[in-house]
Amino acid sequence: MNETTVGSSGHNPLTSTSSAVPLPRILIIDHFDSYTLNLLTLLAALCNDSSSVSDRVVVLPHTHHLLASQDAFCQHLLPHFDALILSPGPGSPDRKADFGFGLEYLRNAAKYRLPTLGVCLGHQGMATAFGGVVRRAKSIQHGTQSSLQYSKGDVPQAGIFANVPPGTRVTRYNSLTVDPSTLPECLEMTAYADDPRNDCVEAPPQVSELMRSRATSPTTTMESERCVLGLQHKTLPLWGVQFHPESIESREGVRMMHNFIEMARKWQKEGNETACGSSLKIPPSILAEGARYVAAARPSPTCGATLPKKLWKVVEVDFGDLPVAADKAEEVFARLFKKGARHPSVWLDSARPGDPQSNFSYMASPSCSIKYRAGSRTVELYGSRAQQRTSLRLDQGEDFWHCMHQAQQELQGLTHFDRSSGAPNVFRCGFVGYWGYEMGIDSLGLQEDETISSPGSEEVESLSASEFGFCPTVLQLDHSTGRWKGYILERQDGAQGSERRSRLLLSMKDLHGIGLSPADARKWADLVRTELTAISSTHARSILRAPPPLSTLISPLHPVDCPEDYQLKVEAARALIAQGESYELCLTSQFCGRLSNAGVDHFSVYRALRAKNPAPYAAFMELAPEDSSGDRRRTILSTSPERFLSKTSAGLVEMKPIKGTLPRAGLTALDKAHLSRLPTPEARNAWLQEQDALRRSLLQADKKERAENLMIVDLIRADLLSFCEAGSVHVPGLMRVESFESVHQLVTTVRGVVVGAGKGGMGEGVGPVEALRRCFPPGSMTGAPKRRSVTLLQRLEGKRRVSNAKETAALEAVQEECATPSINASSPAWRTSHRPRGVYSGALGWIGVDGATDFSVVIRTAVLDGDEVSVGAGGAITYLSDKEKEWQEVLDKVEALCMVDVRESSE
Repeated sequence: MNETTVGSSGHNPLTSTSSAVPLPRILIIDHFDSYTLNLLTLLAALCNDSSSVSDRVVVLPHTHHLLASQDAFCQHLLPHFDALILSPGPGSPDRKADFGFGLEYLRNAAKYRLPTLGVCLGHQGMATAFGGVVRRAKSIQHGTQSSLQYSKGDVPQAGIFANVPPGTRVTRYNSLTVDPSTLPECLEMTAYADDPRNDCVEAPPQVSELMRSRATSPTTTMESERCVLGLQHKTLPLWGVQFHPESIESREGVRMMHNFIEMARKWQKEGNETACGSSLKIPPSILAEGARYVAAARPSPTCGATLPKKLWKVVEVDFGDLPVAADKAEEVFARLFKKGARHPSVWLDSARPGDPQSNFSYMASPSCSIKYRAGSRTVELYGSRAQQRTSLRLDQGEDFWHCMHQAQQELQGLTHFDRSSGAPNVFRCGFVGYWGYEMGIDSLGLQEDETISSPGSEEVESLSASEFGFCPTVLQLDHSTGRWKGYILERQDGAQGSERRSRLLLSMKDLHGIGLSPADARKWADLVRTELTAISSTHARSILRAPPPLSTLISPLHPVDCPEDYQLKVEAARALIAQGESYELCLTSQFCGRLSNAGVDHFSVYRALRAKNPAPYAAFMELAPEDSSGDRRRTILSTSPERFLSKTSAGLVEMKPIKGTLPRAGLTALDKAHLSRLPTPEARNAWLQEQDALRRSLLQADKKERAENLMIVDLIRADLLSFCEAGSVHVPGLMRVESFESVHQLVTTVRGVVVGAGKGGMGEGVGPVEALRRCFPPGSMTGAPKRRSVTLLQRLEGKRRVSNAKETAALEAVQEECATPSINASSPAWRTSHRPRGVYSGALGWIGVDGATDFSVVIRTAVLDGDEVSVGAGGAITYLSDKEKEWQEVLDKVEALCMVDVRESSE
């Protein structure tokens, strides 16, 4: 077994030397932690059967109505479970908003006598329930490893740590800790760690200024202390751990979970209760409640029924006989798709040759444009052919995710395509566009008291939270072979479309936005062949001029946050992390400016941008006709290097988070000064190669950068486990350094298989829109835990509210306001200060008619609204962050795209 496949324990001798462990019926109570679902990987490793996990384990959030009171718990849940796990989570165990009914449950544990494991927050709740004190840790640990030490010295022979050797490395995420001097008589400390003072990576002088871990905040103090890592009750079946056994870098997590199950089984037998792993089943109604949070395999709606008549089919046209090189791609796009303001156009452009994660580029002209306005909950549709326009209002309880899911799933069911043809993850017609960051309000299910981006607020009312175009024709360039291929969604003869039920699909049909007639399909294929033939001619002249430098097309951008304000927010974020509200907060800002003149062509800006900063997920995207509404035409110019999520039509899923960055040698002012002193080109080249190799190794070993990456990797694993088979989620590449044009970065690959994929009679499992929803917004742009971090960031990322002279008072005010246990989302101060991220931090890509999808994270992207330009940038804030270095990182990221003038803010 791959060391990272199990997720937290590496090699798993339990399943390789003995039969699989029968699982008890387990209830996991989730305190909205982004790592909770990783516990499923430990259970899957034990039973060697993901279906057993879905049949025997239920996950419910602590706010679920079945957990609203002890009476509801006793009546509806207690009789159906053999063991319970109290998950990690943000906040404090003595706050009901954070820990739900947990304290009351633990205080009544003698009545329930249900074997219970508390992880982190659950561990702290166990101490609090019996009279212990939880306080702020002197040495805050997030994404770091500690060595287990035992109170009795030897390898334990019983308990949660049975046969787990001393010195085993476990991953921790805690700002709070149990005070060992306050432990009540009924609790016993079983494990601990002596936390050392913070240490930093040493680097040579020319590199040390670049290493953010060398810039630990001067206000940070990391004192040595003993931390309680394990607790157990002396007479009741209660165990707690102050670490994450489910983390990808923890060891022996499977063995610890095995020990918990064995102790639960023993306890139930001794109490003459129902034996764990018995034939008793969890009622279907309770399994259904859990399926809202962890998708369960279910029969396809068409299983055993008459399949609907196919209304469309995907036709492939191979243009491989035409020798049009990839360097002619700009010319191809300009001739075939960039046809003026009345015609939207899209180029999903793998502009970085040889990058293994993006072999294909796609060009298209959407036939129908879809814009979702979050404030009014309205979907507006524009037909590009007849310039028609229509709209629909979402029903009560319906959101745009559901609207798109329903349309895609129905479209997939009514379309015929040859699954044996070509690669399993190519764009064979469908939707292309973006999910704006604020779509996370619906995807996370945030309640009104958790968010200030609610309908009716001034910012959201005019916000276009998501835009898509539907592409019935797509031209593909395969960079690995250099061949061009076309895909056409062609209407079947005699198809009437009476089977359609999706309102969105019906509206698209009314705008003539779905599919081409056979005659129109032939015309499109002939047009493409004619233009490719002309471009491939040795006498062909380009219709494009070389674009001027990017610096002459876009005026210098101004930050919406002045340096002092952004640094104030960094300190406020650190304060929140220290209070246990989050492990990591991805704080961002925006930079705004204008094109150098109103007549600058957006495509020329993109060509200059892709030349300066080629990227595997580059994109030029104009999704709506210019005169479709009163809005200025929006163009998205992306040079993103980060894959958000891809899903093949067969149900294989991949995510590739990026966290941890170091500039390439020769790009900083310090590097340039050093290079100027070297006598020859040979000496300069040698120095650059030596420095790049050094920086790669330093980045690979840097504790702070690795911790940032690990926090997001564990988050993404849990995201995938909400709709993937528990045993399928694995990490084939953990924190590997990848080098781009201007930076080295730590990149991790996480993969899984969607529930029900490829199983007879089970359909294809979770659809692409639902998969995207369950992972949105990208964890690399929120921090962890995701839900709590999103709500805190909404309050931090406001407009400038105070003068620099009041910085100290303002910091105290922001810290106090953010850390209020029950934040008043309707507060006028917050409502007027909030600034939506919009397109930035969302996801951009395509959703195919065959169920395949591929999206990138919207970073290193310029958004053009008319002649106005905006660029977002940010960074992960941890407790070790330095406010000045964090601001400099933001500037570096923006200046990789455009020039920046920080002499004044734009607000």
